[in-house]
Amino acid sequence: MADQPIYIFDAYGTLFDLSAAARKVLAGHSGKAQLLAEVWRGRQLEYAWTDMALGRPTDFWDATVRGLDTALVIAGLDKDVLLRERLLDAYGSLDAYQDASDAVVRLSGLGARSLTYSNASKTMLQKSLSASGLDQVLQGAVSVDEFGVYKPDPAAYANIARHLDIVTGEVFFVSSNPWDAAGAARAGFRAIWVNRQGIGYPFERDSLTAEIPSLAALPA
Repeated sequence: MADQPIYIFDAYGTLFDLSAAARKVLAGHSGKAQLLAEVWRGRQLEYAWTDMALGRPTDFWDATVRGLDTALVIAGLDKDVLLRERLLDAYGSLDAYQDASDAVVRLSGLGARSLTYSNASKTMLQKSLSASGLDQVLQGAVSVDEFGVYKPDPAAYANIARHLDIVTGEVFFVSSNPWDAAGAARAGFRAIWVNRQGIGYPFERDSLTAEIPSLAALPA
């Protein structure tokens, strides 16, 4: 067994509130904000994964920008150039969920090591970690940029295991994204799904180590 418990956290959607940028910039237009946030996230992932399948270099910020451009059209907000720039600026420094820092600090107090592993580019990840203060409590941050393959590709999980020199079965992998939890579980990690939305798990539930409603429920 590892000398200390290790928790690998996904970043976007798990530590960072993905809808925060839309809520802030579109304050007073909650319907538009929710639609924009949901379409933006969906297209961001779609474009990133398609790039990978096509053999293009990983560039999650580029996929984020393209995803926003599509979301703005669908939400009927594509004519406002300043709005686009404000949304991108806000996305660059997303708020952390209220339970994120407390969970990491509590785990550290129990002797655990906590780090984040994200599909986001290194620059995106470092900026958001610094803006939220999570860089002060996490013991590490790794971007898939270092390896050139996005989660949930099996290689992404093998890459982080080699990078950290860990045995996956001894390490907790925490994510609010079902596809990420499923990928981590398949790679042998002790996968914990943070079900913030109270939805059904769309993959093999038996592979999960735990399902929790928020990071406040850690350690599992």
